[in-house]
Amino acid sequence: MYMLLSEQHDETLKDLQAELDKAKNEALILTREHADLVEKVKVFEAKNEKLVVVTNNTTSQKETTKAELASVDNQLPVANDKDDKWSQLNDDLRAQLSLVVAERDVLGREYEALKSKLDTTSADAEDMVSLYKDNVEAAETGLKIKTEYVKRLS
Repeated sequence: MYMLLSEQHDETLKDLQAELDKAKNEALILTREHADLVEKVKVFEAKNEKLVVVTNNTTSQKETTKAELASVDNQLPVANDKDDKWSQLNDDLRAQLSLVVAERDVLGREYEALKSKLDTTSADAEDMVSLYKDNVEAAETGLKIKTEYVKRLS
């Protein structure tokens, strides 16, 4: 029964660890995407400043740059939200993993205690069997002697 529970917990641990690894990878990707988007915003802002200072752009060029910047600015909160969600999921999985590890440790200690108790009980049972065997042999010997004595008397 312990082995089944242990295997289930180990399997749960592996599943949780796989989910945690996946969440870490996805959080890393989101962090990189976030950094790329921030860099794009900086690039677009720098381009926009240069265009304003260096040249007199046409209205359509200004609108295009503003649209790109707005698009990147719109993507940035979405990426931040995703990053926050993955961070929360990562924290939740870590908490679950800690609970499962603690439970597995408790079960391991219980198993060891039961195993020790079983070993002690087995040794006691073997001692009792040995003692009963000796008593039976002594009783049989006594019975044989009495039987022979009764035969001689008759």
